Amino acid sequence: MNKKSHTPGTILLVLMAFLIPSLTWSGGCVFFRSPSPDDSRTAFAKADISNIVTTCELYKIRLLEYPSDLDFLLTSPYKWRPFLNSQNDIIDPWGQKYQYDPAGPHHKGEQVDIWTVDPETGKIIGNWND
Repeated sequence: MNKKSHTPGTILLVLMAFLIPSLTWSGGCVFFRSPSPDDSRTAFAKADISNIVTTCELYKIRLLEYPSDLDFLLTSPYKWRPFLNSQNDIIDPWGQKYQYDPAGPHHKGEQVDIWTVDPETGKIIGNWND
């Protein structure tokens, strides 16, 4: 019987012939499908806004009212820990302070309104829109 055996060199050559083009192609797809910096900033702003809304709810539970300004989340009422740790927690990805309305007109007064505006697109990113 004539039995052919695959040498390590043959196996390596076959792997290189198939894997390198496949990995290059898939890497190219990932590159072209990765989000733009604007999409990342928008996602970051939405996450920040969600965190601030939750913090305002906690503030209301403890102090029976929403803070009148986001800066109050950085102070320590009754010698407690501050609700937020840093001024950066209320700054949007473009370096501006998040806008805040404790009356919450977009939520009919049931929740605060927090938003920012993307300076490049003019799009409002708030806790009342998707």
